[in-house]
Formats: sequence, C-alpha cells, structure tokens
Amino acid sequence: MTERLCQLSGGEALSCGPSLLKKGMEKGSSKIVDLESIERLSLRGANLTKALMAFSCKGIYYPRVLSVNRLLESVIKVIGQTAGIDIKIKTELSQEVAEIIGDDGQLYQTIMNLCLNACEAMPEGGTMTVKTAEVKPEEGFFMVHPGLRKGRYVSISVSDTGGGMDAETTEHIFEPFFTTHSLAERPGLGLSMVSSVVEGHGGCIDVESETGKGSTFTIYLPAAREKKREATPEQVVTLKGNETIMIVDNDKDFRKSTARWLNELGYAVLETQSGEDALHLLEDKKDDIDIVLLNMLMEGLSGEETFMKMRDMVPGLAVIICTGYSIDNGARQLLAEGARDFIQKPFEHDSLARKIRQVLDNH
Repeated sequence: MTERLCQLSGGEALSCGPSLLKKGMEKGSSKIVDLESIERLSLRGANLTKALMAFSCKGIYYPRVLSVNRLLESVIKVIGQTAGIDIKIKTELSQEVAEIIGDDGQLYQTIMNLCLNACEAMPEGGTMTVKTAEVKPEEGFFMVHPGLRKGRYVSISVSDTGGGMDAETTEHIFEPFFTTHSLAERPGLGLSMVSSVVEGHGGCIDVESETGKGSTFTIYLPAAREKKREATPEQVVTLKGNETIMIVDNDKDFRKSTARWLNELGYAVLETQSGEDALHLLEDKKDDIDIVLLNMLMEGLSGEETFMKMRDMVPGLAVIICTGYSIDNGARQLLAEGARDFIQKPFEHDSLARKIRQVLDNH
C-alpha cells in the first residue's frame, strides 16, 4: 500500500514551463500575470506532491556535498519571477559558510516552501530577507535540540514583514495539516514537511514570530567537515554546450519544453517517447549521442530495462536518471550500475544544465 501511494503521489511532476513562455512578453502584460499565477500554483502542487511522497515513502534522500548559497540562488531566481512587484527580496548570503551534505532536490523544495510562505504572509507587499551564516551553537541550543550532534552548523533564515503569528499558532505551526488558511487557500503538509526534511538531514528548524511584526524561520544543517572552497574562474561550470542529448520520456510536453530550452543552450536534442524507440534510435546513432536523459517510469520497457539494454549496446554511455520520484531503490541500483547522475522533477532548468555539463566534462 505504501509503495502504491508513493507511485500515485510521485507521478510525473513536470518542471515549470511558464517561465519559457514569458520570454519575449512585455513586462506587466495580463498574459505574464496569468503565467505567474500558474507558476505559483505549479510550485504549490509540486510541494504537496513531494510532501505526500516523503510522508508515505519515509523520506528517501540522495545526499551529496552541496553549496547552500548556490541552492538559495536557484530558489531566489524562481521566487523573483513569481513573487510580484510589491514584494522586495533581500539576500545576505555569507561567503564564509561551509558546504553541507544533503539531497539538493529535497532541500530546494524545502527552502522554496519557506519562501512561498513568506510571500503569502505579505499580501499587501513587504520585504522577504534570506540569510545564510555559519554558526557554532552554544550549549543551550543543544539542550533545546537534544537530538543534534555538536559541532558547526549552516543556518538559513527566511524572514518576512507580514502580520506575524501569535504564540499559540507558533506552537502548532509544524504539526501535519495545521494551517492558518482555509483548505481551499492552502491544502497540504506545508511546514510539517519542511520540519521532516530538515530533521532527516540531521538539522532542526526554529521560528520567531510576533503578531504585527513578521516571522523568521531558521534552518540549521550540519556543516560538512571542510569549508567551502571558492571556485576559480576556470572551475565555474558553463551551462552551454554543443553535444547531442537524447531525451527518453513518455510525456510529450516535458520533452518539447526541455528540448526547446536545451536547444537555446546550443545542444542538439533527439526525442523519444519510449524505451523501445530509444533503443532503435541509439542503434542508428550510437556514435552521435553524447548523453541520455532517461525517465524511470514508462509504458512498455521501464527505465531500468531501457538503461540495461542501452548499457549493453554502448558501454559507458552517459545517462542521467530523471523522474518525479525521490530517489528509490530502482534509481540507486542504476547509479550503482553506471548511470552518471539523478535529478528529480520538477527541477530548476539551470540545475539540469549543470548536471549535464558536469557529466559531459567528466565523461
């Protein structure tokens, strides 16, 4: 039953396509306003889907070394396009923070949730401030949070200048399905999911709020052992390329929007809607295809079956697994068998571009 619920809730969530449609449109036009509304609804739906998955599937994580600031910059880029002209966004990202170890997809959605909440707390406009810092908490902190290991932490705080919350509301804010809104306004697991993801990463979340004075949510995540090293200009990853990418996905809209965006970056793109079609195309163009973006859940041959057959045809073929699920045993097995990376839908396009470039440059 739990596995089936994971399938139903995971689905095939799409990356947000409205941002592509807004290109070239006149700022302030009614069409852009409508598309921004669609983006906000899409992000809310994605958060709810991932929340249901984590609660029913026990929250499976795919940890790696991450730059918190880079993750936040990706979130702010999306929020900046959807928050509205009445909301000012300020960032105070410390350049001294260490890297962390975590699941970039889960943490991206968690921070996105906090930022969306902050924007919604300011219906008349206001300022959202996002900060990062590296801290070494004092003993009192660990008395309040006895389950945390002692050491250095990276803090991420999201503040708003909205109406704030009273003490009773603050006390219950992280309970499942608790909300100060009606279900029609905001259904879902919300801050309970945020707390669950943060705890799963060995951290905690605190809230400070007062009626009429806004709210501040602060996430604390364990710092990785080594401090973040600043990238030299030669190490900065470009998003563009001229290689050939094959997209294997049964969702036409996803294929078309992703292909169009990759074309804009300079890549040649081949599209197939099934594992069978992908194998036929690979047989004809095995010398031309540099990397494959492979969906896990398809009719006919599954992603796992398709990958194994591709590997037999072209040993060492670079493949990135792409799915609406958090990483599961099937995806882990493919990574163990030679798949180069994994990305969870919906994703920031720049995140996919970085993965593609990193895989190709290290191939």
